[in-house]
Amino acid sequence: MKKFTSLMLAFTFVVSMLTGCSNNEEEVQDTVVATITMADGEQALPSEFSDYAILDWGYLDHLIHLDAAPKASPITSEPAEDATDAQIVSYLDGYGRTYPDRSVLDGIEPINATDDGIDFEQLLDLDLNYIITSESNIEYSDKLNAIAPTYFLPSSLSYDEDGNKDWKQIHETLAQLVGKEEEAAANIATYDETVASYQAAFEDAGIDLEGKTAIVTQISTKGVQYSLAASHPHVYEQLGLSLPEGFPTESGYLALENLIEYDPDYLFINVESWEDFATYEASPIWQNLTAVQNGNVFEFAHNVWNRSNGSMVALMRVSDVGDFILDGTQVTARYDYID
Repeated sequence: MKKFTSLMLAFTFVVSMLTGCSNNEEEVQDTVVATITMADGEQALPSEFSDYAILDWGYLDHLIHLDAAPKASPITSEPAEDATDAQIVSYLDGYGRTYPDRSVLDGIEPINATDDGIDFEQLLDLDLNYIITSESNIEYSDKLNAIAPTYFLPSSLSYDEDGNKDWKQIHETLAQLVGKEEEAAANIATYDETVASYQAAFEDAGIDLEGKTAIVTQISTKGVQYSLAASHPHVYEQLGLSLPEGFPTESGYLALENLIEYDPDYLFINVESWEDFATYEASPIWQNLTAVQNGNVFEFAHNVWNRSNGSMVALMRVSDVGDFILDGTQVTARYDYID
């Protein structure tokens, strides 16, 4: 009897151990940590989506659109002692269109700029859960990770598989890092629907863009600086315009007299100085351009088209182009330009 009892106790102990192991395995399975691929490898996603800082102010557009404003951000690209929120606000507003409301910046701690680019002492004092930045800051990995876990977004996220400038991958990645994946999907869907609605509106209005050409330029004292088509998919790939035949494939400058050689149907121009631009406008060469004669010159603000590749700016840009092609709407005024 004692032998039987001892055997039963041993059996019960073994079953208990096995059950315990099984439960432990289930607990381990239940606590598997989701990961994300960053520039320096695979990392666990944050356990809490709060009290984080960004070190690249271009991400602010995305994060506000995701309703996940950071605790701290370099909200301008200028040193703190010289900066106000005017630069970033004017870019987010978009020519005075309140999008979003300026109050979204309330409560965001401005991160100071230093000679080294990052104020590590300020970051330490902020008591952060984590930090988000770009691969360009990876040289500071040890210092930043000593303050808080840091996520370095790969630079490859800025371009799609065809080499076109792309905001969607950054948007989705940031959404993972702040727990807003559903919001990101909705924002991307809204953008795609907006592009489709303009394509349909062009067709309804009898506007055929097949074979129509466009050049995106920046007018300065150096000449006419042109951009690659890949930098402006909202003009080319998505809304159907093309570069003129034989147009240079690398970014660079053209003299005004060379611009007439390509004579585009549309010109999208960013002007550094309206005073300098007046010289171009007075030129017979400029006045003889097809785009100028047909009223197809769109003046865009540097703050909206060039300062960021964010999700809100992307929607502004494609809407700017779409509205201009449909009815010639100019959404900016020259006095609104902010350097």
